[in-house]
Amino acid sequence: MKPAPFAHVRPATVAEVVEALAAGADLDGGAKMLAGGQSLVPLLAMRLAAPSLLVDLNALPSLRGVAADGPDAVRIGALTRHADLLVQPYSVSGADLVAPGATGGALRNENGLTGPGAGAGDMPLLAEAARWIGHTAIRARGTFGGSLAHADPNAEWPAVALACDAELAVAGPSAERTVTAHRFFHGLLQTDLADDELLTSVRLARPRAWAFTELARRHGDFALVLCVVTELDAGWRVVLGGVAGTPVRCPSAEALLDAGERHPAAIAAAVAAAPEAEAFSDLHASAAYRRAMAAELAARALRDLRPGPGAAPVLGTEHVSSAALDPQNRAVTPPSPSASPERAGTLAVTLNVNGRHRAAACEPRHTLADVLREQLGLTGTHLGCEQGVCGACTVLIDGEPVRSCLTFAVQAEGAAITTIEGLAGPDGALHPVQDAFSRCHGLQCGYCTPGFVLTAVHLLATEPAPTRPVIREALSGNLCRCTGYTGIVDAVESAAGSMGGGGAG
Repeated sequence: MKPAPFAHVRPATVAEVVEALAAGADLDGGAKMLAGGQSLVPLLAMRLAAPSLLVDLNALPSLRGVAADGPDAVRIGALTRHADLLVQPYSVSGADLVAPGATGGALRNENGLTGPGAGAGDMPLLAEAARWIGHTAIRARGTFGGSLAHADPNAEWPAVALACDAELAVAGPSAERTVTAHRFFHGLLQTDLADDELLTSVRLARPRAWAFTELARRHGDFALVLCVVTELDAGWRVVLGGVAGTPVRCPSAEALLDAGERHPAAIAAAVAAAPEAEAFSDLHASAAYRRAMAAELAARALRDLRPGPGAAPVLGTEHVSSAALDPQNRAVTPPSPSASPERAGTLAVTLNVNGRHRAAACEPRHTLADVLREQLGLTGTHLGCEQGVCGACTVLIDGEPVRSCLTFAVQAEGAAITTIEGLAGPDGALHPVQDAFSRCHGLQCGYCTPGFVLTAVHLLATEPAPTRPVIREALSGNLCRCTGYTGIVDAVESAAGSMGGGGAG
């Protein structure tokens, strides 16, 4: 299915967002905010949500970034991407930490997995939680604040927020207000946000010690159960996700830890007996199973407890000052070309595709995948699930892999888009990754191949010599209909060698 028609607006300030939300409240379908869209767009496509107005937040760069907020806390802008917080798991001892303000390079853990090495060393809990979120293409678009506002109890960030005594800054028509995490989540997909309010930033306390454990059926799935344990100045926090309609704390387990109890079995018993851990049953797991796994994950978390690093002042890929994360967006922001509401009918867009500016006419509800295929004739972008699951529609936007079925074409104006047709050289010579897929029998039926190839191009641009586990991790968000993954991994490894990376075995 395709989304129902809606109007689209891209405000340039937080005040304009609030005004648009207030105006949308008077419409029959109301208004929805569009940040990363990784949860919202599938709901729109399945007609589980049908707003009359979509308020696009992506013209608010002042809400993206991470900054120190005093010596013992960090503040994360609501539009910060999951990938901005991702550094693969690593030892937090001494030399393994990235220096404040460092950029480039990579950190490597014992499994050979690497991350961007962008200064996330002073709160590695964020990096550990981020790596459990979906796959590369999902993390490149999804946002920290969007996950909190969506309030899925199986998601990672709500539990992390509760475990770090988060304070959420909310902008509305009257004034800015602050909501603590334990008051923010009201129930399944329900929060304290009013229809005309916007989450702008989140303050999290830095833990002195922390652990994060999660159980999911497959890599990249939502958690069946997860547990976050932190030691804060205010005491210990034991938080469970996936067992109830909101993330929940376990005061009995926290009291044992505050009293000096460190035995995993004792903490597991406290969690199993806690009324807060009363779980629900669904198609994926029974309540009894969830309850048992919550106790087991709490015990594992205590065994895996890691000390927090020293006081490094800044983390994240965008080193911004606290003033830059201004909930009122008082800094001067260039006006957006779409700052006024667009009608739900056809409008003109110009897309920079494969180095050429291409004109198209589409409705706000038309996805980038549909416009690429049906208007620009770039049929190498294939549609599979149209829910962001299979990866067949993957393209590169500003060098990052993105699900084009979860991205509206109007969002892609001003960005550089690369499709499979744009990889070959001017003389028609295949890109090394394309050539390797041909040589190593990675093509198979070819339907899913464009998504795999573009994902591999991004991988090799960020990690020239990936190990096979790293390759599998990077490709795990793409499904092969022929299930012939060995040839695909061989192809990426071969391409790394031919491009000078050499491969890491």
